[in-house]
Amino acid sequence: MIVAPLLALLVTGLAASVSAGGGDVSTNVIPASQVAYFTKHTRYAFVSYYNDGSSISNWSCNFCKDPSLKDTIQPVFTPSADGNSQGFSIIVSLRGTNSAAEVVADLFVVPQNLPVTNSPEEVLVHAGFWYVWAEQLRPVVEPVLKKYIKANPGYTVSFVGHSLGGAAAVLAAVDLTARGVVQAGKSRLITFGQPRIGNAAFGAYVNRFHFNEVSRVVNYNDIVPHLPPYSDFYQQQSTEYWINASGKVVSCDDAAYGGEDSNCSNTVLDNLTLASHGKYFGLQCPRFEQS
Repeated sequence: MIVAPLLALLVTGLAASVSAGGGDVSTNVIPASQVAYFTKHTRYAFVSYYNDGSSISNWSCNFCKDPSLKDTIQPVFTPSADGNSQGFSIIVSLRGTNSAAEVVADLFVVPQNLPVTNSPEEVLVHAGFWYVWAEQLRPVVEPVLKKYIKANPGYTVSFVGHSLGGAAAVLAAVDLTARGVVQAGKSRLITFGQPRIGNAAFGAYVNRFHFNEVSRVVNYNDIVPHLPPYSDFYQQQSTEYWINASGKVVSCDDAAYGGEDSNCSNTVLDNLTLASHGKYFGLQCPRFEQS
C-alpha cells in the first residue's frame, strides 16, 4: 500500500537487518553495518515523497531500484481519501512536508494532551502532528497494516519517516501499540531529521513501551530536529544517532537527558541550517531538491 502527497507509506517485505539499539557511551561511533542499515531506511523514507503511484507500485522509482531495497515485495499504491497522504506495509514510511519553507511554518503549534489509550495526563504532543496521524493517515494506514499483520503473523513492523513524517511515524507507533494493533517488541522506530514531538513526559512514555528499536538520526547541523525550540513543552526522545562534522555516525548517551545529549547535535546550535535537512547519507530527498 502507498499513500499520496503529504505523509505515509507502507511497503511489504523486509530483509534481515541489524539491531540498532542505543549506545551507553556518548559519541560512540557505530559500526559500518549499522550505517548501511540506516542508509537503507533513509531510502525507504525518501520513497514516500514520490507522487507517481505507478513508479511505487512497479517499484521503479530511483530509490526503489537501489540493490539494498531489492527484497521489497508487493508495494501497492492506495491514495488516501483527501489525496494528501501516502503509505506501505510492513515498513510504515511516513512522508514529510512538501517544501522546506513549510517545515519551519508547520513546527510552531501549541501542544495538546496525547489522546492515546491509557496515556498519562501530563503527556503533551504537537497538535498538528497528532492531527496528521489521527485524521489524515490512520484511517488509511491502519486497515491495510492489520491485513498484512494477519497474513504475516511473524511480522516486524518498522515505522520510518523523514522530517514531519518522522514525527508522525513515532505517534503512529505509540498509538497502534497502545491499542494492541502492533506489538512493541516487534516494532522499530527509525526517523531522520525528526522535529521535537512533545514534552519530557512524552519521551518517557515512548520509553515505557520498550520498542525493539527507537533510532532518531540527525544529520550534522540539520535545523529541524531543534524545532520547535527546546522548552518545557518540547524535548526530543531517545535515542539520537548523530552524523557529526567528519561524517561519522555516533550513538548518543541521551537516555538520562530527555533525548538531549549535549555532546551530539546540540553542539552545533549556532550553525543550524535547512540545507542539511534534505540530504542524509549522501541521499537527496526528492522534495527538497529545489529547496
